[in-house]
Amino acid sequence: GQGGGQKLAEELGVDLLGQLPLGQPTWEPADFSPSVYQPEDQIGKIYQSMAQKIINKTNQ
Repeated sequence: GQGGGQKLAEELGVDLLGQLPLGQPTWEPADFSPSVYQPEDQIGKIYQSMAQKIINKTNQ
């Protein structure tokens, strides 16, 4: 479904760090790693955003 993570975060009174799509990342068999490790990949951007939110929280 959609919005379950946001709803759960609200119920628990916590911040939602991000929402990742459920599915396999796109990558070529010859690649060493999936495209999510590339900065221009949409899922990679979500991971970067989540990591930055965690860093910001720990710096408070």
